[in-house]
Amino acid sequence: MLNRKKVCILTSVHPPFDTRIFHKEAKSLARAGYDITLIAQHNKSEIVDGIRIIPLPKPKNRVERMTKTVWSVYQKVLEINADIYHFHDPELMPVGLLLKLQGKKVIYDVHEDYVPAINQKK
Repeated sequence: MLNRKKVCILTSVHPPFDTRIFHKEAKSLARAGYDITLIAQHNKSEIVDGIRIIPLPKPKNRVERMTKTVWSVYQKVLEINADIYHFHDPELMPVGLLLKLQGKKVIYDVHEDYVPAINQKK
């Protein structure tokens, strides 16, 4: 049996079945033969279309998401020995940096132009 490369996709913001993350990225990688784990806000652990979903609880507010949820993501990635970690949210940069310092391959996938987006937030 071939040893499939493991990819762990992390998001603290997007829902697990986000079109870009789940349907375009994760499913495409799974079809190409990668072993995919997705860490996202969800209510249960499950496998959907061959993608293992590890749930994060929904935070009460943005501050909790940027602190407690980020810490939860880091604790969960420590349990996964992936070949590549792919994250989507700027608040997960500390997690990506810690993984990089451990010698892991890390991809930061920037979706938005964050400076204007942050300036428009209340």
